[in-house]
Amino acid sequence: MTTHSSPSTSPSHCKRYKQSGVTLVELSIVLVILALLTGGIVSGVAMLRSTEFRKVFSEFQQFQMAISTFNTKYDDLPGDTTDATAIWGMAPNASSPAVSDAACAALTSSSPSQGTRTCNGDGDGAIAVGYEEYRAWQQLSNANMIDGNYTGVGSTASAGEGHQTGINCPKSAFRDGCWRVFFRDSTDAQRDPFYLFEGNYDTHLFSIWGGSNTLNNFTPLFTPAEIWELDNKLDDGNPATGAIVVPHATGVGNPFAGCSLTTLGAATDENDVDAIYNTNGKDRVCQIYIKADF
Repeated sequence: MTTHSSPSTSPSHCKRYKQSGVTLVELSIVLVILALLTGGIVSGVAMLRSTEFRKVFSEFQQFQMAISTFNTKYDDLPGDTTDATAIWGMAPNASSPAVSDAACAALTSSSPSQGTRTCNGDGDGAIAVGYEEYRAWQQLSNANMIDGNYTGVGSTASAGEGHQTGINCPKSAFRDGCWRVFFRDSTDAQRDPFYLFEGNYDTHLFSIWGGSNTLNNFTPLFTPAEIWELDNKLDDGNPATGAIVVPHATGVGNPFAGCSLTTLGAATDENDVDAIYNTNGKDRVCQIYIKADF
């Protein structure tokens, strides 16, 4: 007669079984904790980005108010005023005091201003790209209307080039960008350098460019999804219209390709005023322009 032994219930067998059960429970707990941490991190990143977006608009409002206040006090725009040297003194050139505004305007970071000494603008009612925009930040600082101290000159002699964050332009909370302000009208010559859509500009534009100590003024800082979120919250959500606009996406050497699309999915050109944001794009290919109202 064959006898069948019952399954082993030895202490060692029970121990192995219990150990296996405990390991599964522990693994489940770890997975739950990881899921909670991941969710918290994602939520935290989203909150941080939302805070950065709010700071962008807050910075814009601060600078716009400062320029409006300057205009009211001095009856001129910073950088463009013809009375700046009478108020704060004329900046010297590399070897001797400049005797004309032309010599003053030619200064670069190789011969920065000393103290508050500055240069006059041409008084045409517009802050010009390059020379006058550098002086605008310096003169706003001279007038104690913005924080920081700025050299008033670029690092190169070329208009619109040589911006250095925190040195000749204010630093943004968004990716250490450099704030700029300059006038654009609606002519092709004024729109084309910045790849602007066709539209009624004839106003000053605020923009954030580059990064810390950058010399490349066409360095985009925003992904399409980021700038769409900002535009959608604060404006009309359209790349080509409203108070917040971006460059179109075509043209030789265009650094903003991939930011916006036509409704048929092609890259936009200046005529596509019904453009949409390429929200599937993951690269930083968008530049922001905010229209001023002073």
